[in-house]
Amino acid sequence: MLNYFEKIPKSERENVEYVSMDLYETYRSVVKLRLPKAKVCADPFHVIKNYNEALDKVRKRVMNKFPKKSVEYYLLKKFNWTLFKDEVRENESKWNKKLHRYINYPQILDLILGISDELRTAYYLKSDYVYFNKHSNLENAENDLWKHIEEMKKSNIQEILKLKKTLINWSQEIINSFTFIDGRRITNGIMESKNGIAKEIKNNAKGYKNFLRYRNRCLYCMNKTTKPNYAGSHKS
Repeated sequence: MLNYFEKIPKSERENVEYVSMDLYETYRSVVKLRLPKAKVCADPFHVIKNYNEALDKVRKRVMNKFPKKSVEYYLLKKFNWTLFKDEVRENESKWNKKLHRYINYPQILDLILGISDELRTAYYLKSDYVYFNKHSNLENAENDLWKHIEEMKKSNIQEILKLKKTLINWSQEIINSFTFIDGRRITNGIMESKNGIAKEIKNNAKGYKNFLRYRNRCLYCMNKTTKPNYAGSHKS
């Protein structure tokens, strides 16, 4: 990566104002060395992904304390997705053979959160961070983030305490991520979407032997103004 950025003229690299990335230390080091004037922004999606991973570890730890045929194990295994939804919407109650009752998804979530104090605390901390991510702004982000980190300290949950260190390490980058450019918050979302399209093109074709054809196909699909070239020209 250092060699790649070195190929770009320094005058151009010094014009870069912001770089969005996931929480990977190598990327941050590269930016500091090759894009010295750029502010690093932690991609919001990846921060929440880390939070969900920590919550899932708590879920698995709690789940494995129960026998596999128990109601607790069943709920934590089959309905684990309810913990990671921003909002579990009420649906029509359905008969559940294991629980011997009619029940909907919000009620199932309530049962899950009643299984363990640690799991419930971790869930509400994750929900609090999601709210902070959606509703804070550049002016209040620092204060809101450190309030949240203080709540993480109080939890005394090993997975949450480990994540807390990550948030502290990347606190300035998380705060920077609340910067808006032309009405849009800085995020990796656009690039992640392009990566997804590129993978879909490759998968639909069952792979490509010719990289140039694959590249051209990606450029054609991702750019509405691009026109196909039928003349066999090798120009870009």
